[in-house]
Amino acid sequence: MKLDLFYTTSQVSSSDFVTKILRKYFAIKNPVYYRNENGKPYLADNSLYFSLSHSGGITAAAVCEREVGLDIQAETGRKCPSVLSRLTEAEKKEDFFYLWTAKEAYVKLRGSTLAADLPSLEYKDGALYHNKKKVPYRFLRYRVGDVLFCICVSHAEEMTVREI
Repeated sequence: MKLDLFYTTSQVSSSDFVTKILRKYFAIKNPVYYRNENGKPYLADNSLYFSLSHSGGITAAAVCEREVGLDIQAETGRKCPSVLSRLTEAEKKEDFFYLWTAKEAYVKLRGSTLAADLPSLEYKDGALYHNKKKVPYRFLRYRVGDVLFCICVSHAEEMTVREI
């Protein structure tokens, strides 16, 4: 299975960005989007799955043949005290940006919300657990400057990264 990661440092709307990608790289001339009950966008024909994120002046999209979740986070950002206070003792020993982007990417893959899933997620020993069970997904990381990308996917044999 192939995973494509695209990013830009240009000012662009998320919908324009993903439409450009789908037209240019996947030959989908007129993509039609819907949103699930939590606002996650998806293609009407479910031919491809994508996830969007932005941080630190970068907009990014992960595109895959299966469900995918993407979160990016500028590591220069301030860590929110209310989030830090919710971390378990095991999580306080982990890299905050690794655990936070993993949680967000997983929630995005599920099409859920942080409010619904955050209490049942724990990141420890470099792995994410949901309701105390290790999640059956891989977390791939990529970095552009001080921005950390985390992609959550069932599996990927190949990842292509493109700046556009």
